[in-house]
Amino acid sequence: MSGAGVISFELVDGPIEAGQGRVAASVDALGEANEVGAVLEFCGVVRRSERGRALVALDYEAYPPMTQNEGVRIAQDILEETGVRAIEVLHSVGRVPVGACSFLLRVQSAHRAEGLRAASAYIERMKQEVPLWKLPVWAGDA
Repeated sequence: MSGAGVISFELVDGPIEAGQGRVAASVDALGEANEVGAVLEFCGVVRRSERGRALVALDYEAYPPMTQNEGVRIAQDILEETGVRAIEVLHSVGRVPVGACSFLLRVQSAHRAEGLRAASAYIERMKQEVPLWKLPVWAGDA
């Protein structure tokens, strides 16, 4: 598969708001040029509890240069493996309260099957390979 595609990886201070990101604005251009037929979006939301304890938030930490490099490297691998047209990643750093989005992944592909495969592969690899850490802010400790 061709490795040509659009990649965007960005660390965002605090929660990710609706409409943030770059690739979403390029759907029309990519659709005309590359026959995009699917735009998939995954949002990771901070749950109310973790390990059976109530949370108020998660504090995310990253080492930005390495985090950026690893996130882009994985996206390049996934583009080549699956043939998707674009991968956009936004990940929070700092405090993200319960119910807010801390991770946003958008994938554009010709068909849904390769888009879903790419999204799943990216998420699994990111959790293993990208230097991002989450620290729980427990209810009663905040």
